[in-house]
Amino acid sequence: MIGAGIAIGMGVMIKQAAAFDALALGLFLLWTIRQENKRHLQRLVRLAAMTLVVVLPLAVVAWWYARKGYLTLFLDHQFLLPGRYLNQSDQRYEWSMVVDFLARYAPITLLALMAVLRRSSASRPAVGFYGLWLFLAAVAAILPQNAFGHYFIALIPPMAMMAGLVWHADVHLPGWLRWLRSARTGYVLLVLFIVVNGLFQYQDYIRKPDHVKAALTRIRASGIEDPTIFTGTSNFQILYVLLNISPPVGYPHPSLLFDDRFDEVLNIDHQAQFNQVRSATPSFCFFNLNEPMGLYEPWIAEDYQAIDTLGRVVMYARTVN
Repeated sequence: MIGAGIAIGMGVMIKQAAAFDALALGLFLLWTIRQENKRHLQRLVRLAAMTLVVVLPLAVVAWWYARKGYLTLFLDHQFLLPGRYLNQSDQRYEWSMVVDFLARYAPITLLALMAVLRRSSASRPAVGFYGLWLFLAAVAAILPQNAFGHYFIALIPPMAMMAGLVWHADVHLPGWLRWLRSARTGYVLLVLFIVVNGLFQYQDYIRKPDHVKAALTRIRASGIEDPTIFTGTSNFQILYVLLNISPPVGYPHPSLLFDDRFDEVLNIDHQAQFNQVRSATPSFCFFNLNEPMGLYEPWIAEDYQAIDTLGRVVMYARTVN
């Protein structure tokens, strides 16, 4: 239980939405304790211990930031910043993303629905837990009121676990679905999944052009020692790691400098950030063809020349000494 509490605390440190998964687990454990007729106190103490140690990772990280003199900044980003998303939101709940998720994983959705409709008394606790978990994960995804599809990845574990209940012996499937419980069917589906997934992986990671590798090759071929680069509106931030260099500003992800939604959330001084990039005189810059450059456009036009187009990203080389 203590190990689980530390793991939950680490999860909440990484993404506050993990607190909703923890809440689902805690409520379910409370319900199971209430259902038991013995050892109530012992199990409650264990649950309380798990809950208390959740704050341990937070305390350790807060202590580390405090030693560096950044405790106020840490507390702002960890606790206050998420709430500022709501202040700059247009107050639209992204229900369409829920529909998109359920439709995108339609086979899993249908199996999960079947597990709910055909549940027995033996499978009811599991259905209840996964249903609660699914609901709270959806709340966590919708609450920030941002249409980010990756928020809904949190719905996959409870949905998949609920769908898996159709193989529970106490879930009474209708006759037209009983073929799912055949071992032969399971092996066929497994092989089919491996083949189809393998084809997708091959397409995405082997046949797909490696534009970052092409950019890295051009930078190294330039002969510039310790080059400074700015990845701009591209998603080539991995270049900083591959070249073992630091970005010229503290916001390497393009959304933070080029998406207006983050102005109020992060209180970024865009002019100051632009001045910092310009003073770093990057040897190479990368900008997406489909994204506006904003403050950077006249500077790029004056001091840089496009030397390559890598997919949707234009690579610029500095022409002014």
